[in-house]
Amino acid sequence: MKNNFSTVKNLILLIASALTLVAVTFAWYAVSNQGSLSVFTGKVDGSTLSVTYYESADSGATYKVLDGDLEMNNMVEGQKKMYRIDVKTFPDVPVKLVMSFENLVSTNDLLPYVYFDYKIVCNTTGVELDSRTGLKMSEYTVSNVFAQDVSLNQKEGNNDYSIYYDVYVVTGDESVSGSAELGDVKIQGQQVG
Repeated sequence: MKNNFSTVKNLILLIASALTLVAVTFAWYAVSNQGSLSVFTGKVDGSTLSVTYYESADSGATYKVLDGDLEMNNMVEGQKKMYRIDVKTFPDVPVKLVMSFENLVSTNDLLPYVYFDYKIVCNTTGVELDSRTGLKMSEYTVSNVFAQDVSLNQKEGNNDYSIYYDVYVVTGDESVSGSAELGDVKIQGQQVG
């Protein structure tokens, strides 16, 4: 009888030790994962953001979900291609939104003629958080387009944002032809605080 009690006691201690090991492992993983980046380039992955990409065929009056890559064939000066990226943050993860281009090749001859504008709008309040116009895409091969801290808005319950992103060609008086590789638009949710 005493031997059975000792065996049951040892079994309970073994299970408690295993549960402690699992809990410590998860705690270590949670601490070591702070400050990591969640990257989105067309697919949503992770728990800090959800992202949906849109395009407009009618100069920004309406937008439809973008199913594939950005299509900017046969662009001429004065024509704009308009896109919108809807971003939803989660209130328990304070972030700054970071936009950049991935795989943007600076040696492309036509890239210096490609320009873009952007603006970031908080959809809950309608407030424009940031905007810039007349940006030459070739100047963003190694730097971010923006890094917008939205953590204060998140604390107030404002978690929905839209990034309007318009692309156009400026040639001046030059006659140019060919194609420019524009890389991938990348949105990151970088944890802050």
